Amino acid sequence: MHESKTQDFTEGELRAVIAKLFVVVDLLECVCGASSSVNKLKNHSVHGYNEFLFSLACGSSITRGELKILILEAHDLNKDFIRSRNLWIKERTQLVVDLMQEIIDGNFSVNPKVFALIDEKYLVEEKIKEQITIKKFHHQVIKETKCPSCSYSFQLPEINEFLEFGYRCPKCRQSIRK
Repeated sequence: MHESKTQDFTEGELRAVIAKLFVVVDLLECVCGASSSVNKLKNHSVHGYNEFLFSLACGSSITRGELKILILEAHDLNKDFIRSRNLWIKERTQLVVDLMQEIIDGNFSVNPKVFALIDEKYLVEEKIKEQITIKKFHHQVIKETKCPSCSYSFQLPEINEFLEFGYRCPKCRQSIRK
């Protein structure tokens, strides 16, 4: 008799489901690892979800129904980053949803690209500050600054006007505090 997709997993499928869940946990772990560099991740619920999925994967059984409930939380996590400009995080949170949907659909194989994404570390942009003295003001200026108003990226030599509390954007003249 043909087994329905809504029934629980067979013993062989269950081992494959748990193996793929560990891949999802590893993917979430690399997202959580970027929390020291990404402010939005610092107190995000992704940490608790990752721990919960890990404990679930360590358990002995899981059903499709449980996975259908868990994917709702994964969708919520993905929604938090859907508008993010951080493609590294966005790509991985979307992949978590995709992998969980594949498990529910009965596809237990893992694309090798997923392992490459897990191994790829989050690159932290190092901000270098230089001490400069102009007139009577002493400022610490980040070598490469981005204007909060016009999003223009500029270097230290491009700054034409220094203020008591910071400097001005060379393009739009927006004052930027140090």
